[in-house]
Amino acid sequence: MRLAAICAVVAALLAQSALAGPPRTALPYRLTLIRTAHAFWKLDAPVPALAAQLQAESAWRANARSPYAGGLAQFTPGTARDMAAKWPEA
Repeated sequence: MRLAAICAVVAALLAQSALAGPPRTALPYRLTLIRTAHAFWKLDAPVPALAAQLQAESAWRANARSPYAGGLAQFTPGTARDMAAKWPEA
């Protein structure tokens, strides 16, 4: 019974946050995320999944830092170098 109550609360919170829309901190990056995702994946771009990942990794703070990673997507320095070498135009 306890698990059912927890699931109900989580479902209600998720529904409420979905209705609230994206966090304010995401708004400056919204169009860039959409354009970039569509450039790589065309119209099948997983924009909501990418946005959720950025929310989880950095809460949309470009200056976010952790012991091993940084930035919006929290790339490690090695991953950031690899990405820059693979897609220099991005």
